[in-house]
Amino acid sequence: MKLSHIVLIIYLGLIIGSLLIFFLGDEGWYQYKVLLNHEEKLKKNLEHLKQTHSDLSRQLEALRTSPEVIRLLARELGYYRPDETVININGSRPTHNFYEVGKLLKRIPSSKNRNLILRIIGIALSTLCVLLFVLLKKRKRHDYKRG
Repeated sequence: MKLSHIVLIIYLGLIIGSLLIFFLGDEGWYQYKVLLNHEEKLKKNLEHLKQTHSDLSRQLEALRTSPEVIRLLARELGYYRPDETVININGSRPTHNFYEVGKLLKRIPSSKNRNLILRIIGIALSTLCVLLFVLLKKRKRHDYKRG
């Protein structure tokens, strides 16, 4: 094999490997899109948490200032004044309002060996391309000599 073929193999390997890492690597284009999607989820979660915080702040202020709200919440928990008459209706469910604080969003990191695998694939593909190129070139020479 000539020196030019070896240089071509190395050059194609570097190009294909670099392109694979650029598009599919740990810090490549695909990972960038995954991070943008994760950022969007985090923004939505933050907005949801801000809304929940606002609602809870309003309810807390109502509990601080309104005796009627305190009385209604106490009734939901089963506390009544001694002079009140309690009537239980069969089949009715008590309404308890348990608060969901928020969703925990985790980002799953990618594999550490991903770039190495992409480099190996790039070198293997470039070697295959050069071998096919050399074989086709030999075949053309062989066909040309026959004719």
